[in-house]
Amino acid sequence: MKRMEQTWRSKSLSEFSDSVLDTAIGPHIRCPHICMAIGIFVQLVLVGIAIATKSMNLDQRDGVWDVHQAQMTRWQRALVSAQAAAGSDANEDSEDDTGYEHVMLYYKANDKDVFSPAALKAMCEVERSLCDAGACLKNESISPVQLFYSPSWYANDTATCSELPQSSVDATVKTLLAGVRAQGASYPVARLLASDFKETGVNGASMAAIKVLKQKIDDVIDAMKKQFDPPLEYGFRHSPWTGDQDDRHLSFGPMRVRFFYADMWKDITAAVPQDMTFALGALLIVYLIMYAHTESCWLASWGMFQIAMSLPISALIYRQIFRIDYFQFLHILILYVILGVGADDVFVLVDSWRHVRAELPMEEAGRLPEEQLRQVLKTAYKRSAAAVFNTSLTTGVAFLACSVSQIMPMRTLGWYAALCIVENYVMVLVFLPSVLVVFHMRFEGKRCCCPNWWLRPLGVPGSSSVKVSGLSDVQESRSMSWSQKLVVKGYLPLMKWKIGGFQVFSIFVVVVSVAVMIQGAYFAGQLTPPSQAEEWLPFRHMVNGLSEFRTSAFTSAPYEDMAAVSFFWGVDDLDMSKFNVYKPDEYEAKVDYAPSFSLASKEAQEAMLKFCSALPTIQCDLGACKNAGSGKLMYQTDHKAYYCILEDFQHWLGSTYNLTLPLTGSTFTEKLMEFRSMSKVEQKRRYGSDVYSRDFRREIGVINGELKFIAVSILTSMQDRTPFATGTPVRDLMRDWLEQQKSYMPESLRSVKFASHRFSSYDNGEELLNGFFSGCLIALPVCFLVLILATMNLVVSLYSVIAVSAIVLSVLGFCKSAMDWDLGMGEAIAGVIVIGYSVDYTVHLCHMYCDADAHGHTSRAGRAEFAICNMGSTVFAGAATTMGAGAIMFACYVTFFTKMAVLITATIFYSCMYSLGFLVGMFFLVGPEGNAGNLLACISKRSPPRVEPGSACETKAVEADH
Repeated sequence: MKRMEQTWRSKSLSEFSDSVLDTAIGPHIRCPHICMAIGIFVQLVLVGIAIATKSMNLDQRDGVWDVHQAQMTRWQRALVSAQAAAGSDANEDSEDDTGYEHVMLYYKANDKDVFSPAALKAMCEVERSLCDAGACLKNESISPVQLFYSPSWYANDTATCSELPQSSVDATVKTLLAGVRAQGASYPVARLLASDFKETGVNGASMAAIKVLKQKIDDVIDAMKKQFDPPLEYGFRHSPWTGDQDDRHLSFGPMRVRFFYADMWKDITAAVPQDMTFALGALLIVYLIMYAHTESCWLASWGMFQIAMSLPISALIYRQIFRIDYFQFLHILILYVILGVGADDVFVLVDSWRHVRAELPMEEAGRLPEEQLRQVLKTAYKRSAAAVFNTSLTTGVAFLACSVSQIMPMRTLGWYAALCIVENYVMVLVFLPSVLVVFHMRFEGKRCCCPNWWLRPLGVPGSSSVKVSGLSDVQESRSMSWSQKLVVKGYLPLMKWKIGGFQVFSIFVVVVSVAVMIQGAYFAGQLTPPSQAEEWLPFRHMVNGLSEFRTSAFTSAPYEDMAAVSFFWGVDDLDMSKFNVYKPDEYEAKVDYAPSFSLASKEAQEAMLKFCSALPTIQCDLGACKNAGSGKLMYQTDHKAYYCILEDFQHWLGSTYNLTLPLTGSTFTEKLMEFRSMSKVEQKRRYGSDVYSRDFRREIGVINGELKFIAVSILTSMQDRTPFATGTPVRDLMRDWLEQQKSYMPESLRSVKFASHRFSSYDNGEELLNGFFSGCLIALPVCFLVLILATMNLVVSLYSVIAVSAIVLSVLGFCKSAMDWDLGMGEAIAGVIVIGYSVDYTVHLCHMYCDADAHGHTSRAGRAEFAICNMGSTVFAGAATTMGAGAIMFACYVTFFTKMAVLITATIFYSCMYSLGFLVGMFFLVGPEGNAGNLLACISKRSPPRVEPGSACETKAVEADH
């Protein structure tokens, strides 16, 4: 009775499945032209709506890459917001310094000494031309020209650049040498002297910082370009700010020169649109590969049409239905992913059609009668729907792993990529079948798609049943595509090759794959966050390594390169209750102030003065602290490198009222408010320095007449662009030091925190790295679960997880062993994008291996051969399209795209290696076969079906009787 009930349920489920399939493919059989026309029309209409609603317009916003929920980012933004609120009524008599900016020149000697008469004359001439173009701010620029010609050279518009006598140069060098040997890094002009000048007396490098009108910066840049012969110009994949050697300098008469200005970083944003034009090349490459594989201009053209349309249609859903507004160049990168995934989906259906079609012998060639056509399309549709669903699900979920990221661009990228994957899957099921039927009725056998107003003659089938076992003998070598020939004539015989009963090649590829897996795991374990600043432009571009160069090349690193850290009291945190992760730029930061904060007590003032006196003594022996051997965290200079508003207030009290701290109650508050009202000009004169500009309104936070916070700051010896791996130990050092200082502070000062924009950037790096590893961890179990459901075989699913893990480890190991990369922001972003690639081919082959059982193949050799014959060419062709689409990015200018190209091609290479090598090799060598690992068989305790001898690529397969 139970068996009858199970049989009835099984038959009912099968009938229902057949009914659904018949309903899905029926219109494609009865009226394929109309279905195809409707599909084209609907896609074009949706694309038109996407264009009309500007769904693919690029969106530029500020702060979208910040991890707003992370601690250091919250504290930094809380301080900035509090200071903005406190300084909103700044003095009108302040000196506006925002209309100027520095342009930097770095000089190196062609021989040994840059302080030669000829080199100094060249410096003088180039700096004079820049000042003539940019109206240099007198007494605000610093240069060797001032040391050798005249300290007032910049202030003298009639100063000449005659060549100096050698004796005059030698005398000045002698004075400089004595000064730097006596004072070291604290010597006022130490930043103009080479790091080894103190020991050798020969100065091989120098620099100039010229302050010019910001509105004249374009004229200054043009003047700099014209100093060279021929003048420097932008070109295709070329920036004028590219060195002619690895030192990133350009030859300039008797010396070498390097240039920098703030907007030089815009070379990145200027190059991105140019690099994106290579997407057209990717489209062409994928189209040619699709044409070569399908051997039909018709199928390749409409397949490419479907893939191209998926991008704006997905953008329409993404923006108008999901209501996510952010869309940037990062999202356009999905094109390279979708070209590979979409082509793979097309290949699965087209190859399934061909394999099934080949199993139906024809007595007379021609198009199939409607009933046979229905059988062929139904079988191909059923198989490809399952295969594409499995890969789409695993790839989509891998991208959706990004949707939990706290970085908004990565989160939205995950949603958009997943929508593109789903849209391609839907189009394969609802649009491509009619394209295939029209192809069969009118164009089959023709490589081009010239108009054909007549249907092909009706053929006469030799059999009314379809038996799917693999590639038919009907498909002779002359009718195979290049990928099928590669699989059937080359790859498959190698995998089956035996010597003395052993499949030697299968053993070889499995052993090699395991060895590569171990090697990859070893080097992947050595990956660390970057120990050098990220480089987004080609190696010789002048912005690359600039901070490191300025720190190592000169006796005293420029203070502009050093990171400032602020300590502040009175701020609890940010109120994030109204924060929208998809619209971080619209968040109006609301600061929660500490109700216990007060500075009007003796204990609080003494504790803060003690804290300030301890700032210059903070010890730092970490690699990031470039402290000229002093062992201090604070930047070493002859100027004051920290400020403490309470120390300055105490000095002002003594000089103005002959008073000293502590003051308490209303007296303290009244005097503090008076001190705060000092003009910015007076602040700079009395308490400012070249290192720090002062703004008491932002240091003494008075809001609505009430003291809400106090801020002090220190300029550290850590470079402002210190990378994640070396910078986070400094952050942790300061956190530990601050906790120690809290021990002597009264309750009113326990709200002390610290912040730096450099430390907040580390939140971003941590989140990107966490997102990368989260994507890996999510992709693996999802792949395992999908394969369990698709194959119902535990052993096959375990093989697949091992293969996918090996792919990820090998790619990471390759990045370290071959490319010597760190796991930086660029690698993490690109890695998240390509994680989905690692599962596709493995899932295809595992699904087909288990599907072989339904077609009479229960031996491991028969199943493996069936999987190769039915899916091997699809995998090869899919790998070729994806690798071709990714390889085009090697021609890009921005290094992020070239890294993306390396990761895509490496991922595809290792995916092929572990799917067609390790996985198929394991299938041939150890199975499983019969019902081994079959979960359904374990549950129902069915006896294994009989094993059909013979090759899965022959037509002698028997139909499954279950």
